[in-house]
Amino acid sequence: MGNSWVPIRAASKRLHDELRRLMQGETPLSGLMATKMLKEFGSPSSATQTPTEYREPLTEREQEVLELLVDGLTNVEIADRVYLSENTIKKHLRNIMEKFHSNNRVEAAVYAVREGLVD
Repeated sequence: MGNSWVPIRAASKRLHDELRRLMQGETPLSGLMATKMLKEFGSPSSATQTPTEYREPLTEREQEVLELLVDGLTNVEIADRVYLSENTIKKHLRNIMEKFHSNNRVEAAVYAVREGLVD
């Protein structure tokens, strides 16, 4: 029979991780979907965004978290990447959204791309 159970185990772990993130309030979003959303919402037609000159600057850590957010990483993945707790990442994201006057992480990511705040 060999290692035929390995793909099933990996799929089971992915499902478990996805369900755990859903229960924590995260929305599943693939990298491809995030890219499509950024392109769709990245048009210059949004009049609700705060002009750049009035935006409070981000801290170095907030900038790092923002870049990972734009890359499509989840809170857990960002926390693992920067060696912080998930709760700390959530706090940084709340601060970023407040500074950008965004209602959610997608709006914050779109704003960051549109304003050239990330590569």
